[in-house]
Amino acid sequence: VRGLPVVDAGTNKAICSGDSLLISEATATGATMFDWQTMNGYGWFNDHYAKNPTYYSNINDSVVTLKVYASNMCGGVEDSLLLTINKAFTEITPMSPFACKGSNIMLTASGSGTYLWNTGATTSSINVVADSSMEYRVTFTAANGCKAESMSYLMVHNNPMIDLGNDDTICSGMMANLWVSPGFMLYKWNTGANDTLNYNDQYPTVNTTYSVTATDYNGCTASDSKVVTIRSNGTLEAGMNATICVNDSIQLNAVGTDLSSYNWYVYNGNGGFSNPGSASTTYYSSLMDSVVTLKIQGNGACGSIEDSLILTVNKVYANV
Repeated sequence: VRGLPVVDAGTNKAICSGDSLLISEATATGATMFDWQTMNGYGWFNDHYAKNPTYYSNINDSVVTLKVYASNMCGGVEDSLLLTINKAFTEITPMSPFACKGSNIMLTASGSGTYLWNTGATTSSINVVADSSMEYRVTFTAANGCKAESMSYLMVHNNPMIDLGNDDTICSGMMANLWVSPGFMLYKWNTGANDTLNYNDQYPTVNTTYSVTATDYNGCTASDSKVVTIRSNGTLEAGMNATICVNDSIQLNAVGTDLSSYNWYVYNGNGGFSNPGSASTTYYSSLMDSVVTLKIQGNGACGSIEDSLILTVNKVYANV
């Protein structure tokens, strides 16, 4: 006498999402045909008519019922097992960052478990120096033993370059040459000048250091500075006031600094100089001289300056 088959689908199982399960525990006595079906699942069997097929899970699977119908000439019976699909998930933030060359970027993988980055790091967050554009990957293992991967591509922008030029020396009140290349989004001058201008008109009267930081349209910056030194206008001293007798002469020794040439002049007098183009010269008085102004002009890179002294010419009158 033939009877219905005896079938056992096996014990409940758990796998990771994307994995497959060989249903090796399924047994059947007296069955000549098998038919496996899935309930609440989206995966598939490699051969659903086999006694021990392989089920390939789908990413949308969660808890799947795998049911087998075993039959013979007398009829059929069913049994089933529950297959739990465990999942792991991680995501790197930021996903697609960009950075300026040389800056630091923190990449963080979500989830609670263990991590292995393609850099060799095993922490949830890594700090990378933006040297060149590259891909960063992490393999995450959750507490359930399942793995997940995430990727972030770091785009690195080269830093711009600007040049304020060499340090400069100018005369007091002259305009300093402060100019860098155009085409940047912002210019931050240490003088507080307009942030959109690539030039800065300044008229310093003391030694000044000027600096600018330019920001390009990627947000990357470049800085440069320039020292502007104020050239001295020079100093000049004609000497002390003096007194001589008529027809006498006097040696004049003016003292000047940062001056390249000199010129002596006489006012209210009729005498003359031995060398009016020299700081040191002799003045020869005249009979007509009385109170004479002797003026010297010194010429330098930033113009001319003057100084003078008063020469009193005494006269002696004889009564006949």
